[in-house]
Amino acid sequence: MNIKRNVLDRLFPLISDRKTVSLGSASATYSISSRLDYNSVISFGGERGILYDLLHMVNSDDVFYDIGAHYGLYTCLVGDLLNEGEVIAFEPFPNNVEQLKRNISINQTPARVVEKVLWDQEGKVEMGRDHEKTGTRVINTGDGRISGETTEDQSMRRVTGDSLVWQQDIPEPTILKIDVEGAEVRVLRGLKKTLQNSDCRLIFCEIHFPMKDGIRSPKDYDDSPYEVYDILRDHGFSITQLDPEGNRYGEHFICAER
Repeated sequence: MNIKRNVLDRLFPLISDRKTVSLGSASATYSISSRLDYNSVISFGGERGILYDLLHMVNSDDVFYDIGAHYGLYTCLVGDLLNEGEVIAFEPFPNNVEQLKRNISINQTPARVVEKVLWDQEGKVEMGRDHEKTGTRVINTGDGRISGETTEDQSMRRVTGDSLVWQQDIPEPTILKIDVEGAEVRVLRGLKKTLQNSDCRLIFCEIHFPMKDGIRSPKDYDDSPYEVYDILRDHGFSITQLDPEGNRYGEHFICAER
C-alpha cells in the first residue's frame, strides 16, 4: 500500500466499510477499504457524465461487457438495471478481482468475472500496477518491457474476445465499455469477428493519447489511438465524443452507436 493511501486513511478515518451511490434509476453498494476507494465511489471514478449517458441507454436484457472492470463501478450500476440480461466483467488483476467479486456479491449483480487479459492474440503478458496510481496495465507483451514504474508485476493469460464467444464461454455482447489503459486497440482487434456478427449496438471506449507526462496509450504497443476510430467505423458505428469538459488530460471517452 502506497504512502499517499496510508496518509489519507490516517487523516480521514472511514466511518463505514460500505458506500451506496445512485445515478439515474440505478444504485449500487460498494465495499470500502480506504479513503481512495471512498473518493472513487462518490465521484463515480471521475466519470459521472459518462456513466449517466450509458445507464440511460441500457435495456433490461442487454449483455454488457465491462472490459477493465476494476472494482466494479460500471458492473454493479449497469447490473442493477438488468432483468434478463447479464454483465461479463473482464478483470485479470487478482487484487481487483477480489474487490470486484465482493461488490458483485453485495449487490447480487447478474454478472460473471473473466479473469483474463483481452488482447488480439493468445499467450501470456505481464501486468503491473502503475506507481502511485490505482490503475493496472500490460507492461510486457513478450517483445520487451514497456517503460514506467509499476508494482505487483505478474504474468497473466491473454485471450481474444472472439475466441471466448466462439467457444461459447460467454454470450455475444450488446454493449461494450472499454477502459484498458492504452490497450484499447488490441481489445478491439480481438473482437472484430464478434463486432461483425453480433447485435452489439453500443460501445463506450476510453481512448488514451500519448502525452509527455507518461500517460499510457496505444503507442506503448506500437498502435495508434486513431485505429480505434477506424475499427469502429469499419464495423458501421457512428462516433460521438462524450462529456468533452470532463475528459481527463490525454484521455477521451467516445460512444459508438449503430
